[in-house]
Amino acid sequence: MEVRGAPAPMTISEPEKMSIELRGGWAFERGQADSLAVSLSTEDAVHLTGELHRALWHTPEQLLQWSSVLPALDGLVRAFRAPVAPPTLLEFVRSTGFGQLFVELTGRCNERCVHCYASSSPEVESQLELAEVLHVVDEGAELGFTTIQFTGGDPLLSPWLVPAVQRAQERGFENIEIYTNGLALRPELAQALAQRGAQFAFSMYSHRAAVHDAITQTPDSWARTRRAIQLAVDTGARVRVNAVLREENATDLAALRTLLEEMGVPAGRIRADRERPVGRGQWDAQTQLDHSQPAEMHQASTGSGRRGKLAVTYDGNIVPCIFDRQLILGSLRQGQGLRAALARPVRSFRRGFPFPQTPRSLLQVVGQPLGCGSCRARHSVLDGLEFA
Repeated sequence: MEVRGAPAPMTISEPEKMSIELRGGWAFERGQADSLAVSLSTEDAVHLTGELHRALWHTPEQLLQWSSVLPALDGLVRAFRAPVAPPTLLEFVRSTGFGQLFVELTGRCNERCVHCYASSSPEVESQLELAEVLHVVDEGAELGFTTIQFTGGDPLLSPWLVPAVQRAQERGFENIEIYTNGLALRPELAQALAQRGAQFAFSMYSHRAAVHDAITQTPDSWARTRRAIQLAVDTGARVRVNAVLREENATDLAALRTLLEEMGVPAGRIRADRERPVGRGQWDAQTQLDHSQPAEMHQASTGSGRRGKLAVTYDGNIVPCIFDRQLILGSLRQGQGLRAALARPVRSFRRGFPFPQTPRSLLQVVGQPLGCGSCRARHSVLDGLEFA
């Protein structure tokens, strides 16, 4: 949102260099002739120029006269009255509080799905070491994450899965989830994980075996995944199933739901998602999906309740999300943990970064690299930061 006012009098002394202040959940950057304010909870941006820019820093209450037509100004002024906090990357990532931490234990997978965002396959050898995994779990708990998901690749192929789940249980995570295709799930492993409070999330792409196996490029994978889902249900663990929709399975969701519900998967725990152009994934704008079937996208909660998230990839990179793999915030392999990566002091926003000039609605167009609107908005903010 850009709000222009009359030019400010030239007698007003402004800083020569832009700097960021954190106040009340907003980041305020004061330039020579304009101000940029970004909400850390919604990524909404307000750009003030002229007299409005001057009023923000000298008489912010004057901005309230515009709040009836620009409601964001009311929250902006309330935030500006709050004490100043030092700006670090932590505050920009945390939002209203940390929610989910993704940990990719390994890049190896016993399938080679055509849409895999992580580019996993049986040939990938990269994985996290046990000490790295346990340290990430410990730091995640200390930072206040409430949910941790162990994924990959396929996490069942990691020798560290059980000790990782054990550590997460000991550290008090409210939700511990294992995202898997299930091909390597055995009864004794399922019991060991369930006893440590783990939940299961499975990928299944169709009620038709041939369609599922074509997507995974793995013969007999449909039957093995179905057996794993039934095994997890029978252990009494919480189970959910996610289907990635492509042209070949776009109309299969209703029948897949029926099959899974008959197996004991709750209706509310069956979700669908679109393929994303990340890793091996592609986005085909010509593909017409069956929009008559409900589908839940991968997204954080919206509004003031949005929670921050982070992901650690199987090669040790710390990134904002498993689907936002190019924006590297830190690296375990360079001696950084979560805390060290997030402690970087923020100096300013790069002028010309797209968020202030781009309405939020335009960031949600088909074909963007990130399928989740909240991820795209947060990426724009994080990618626009300059560090001290």
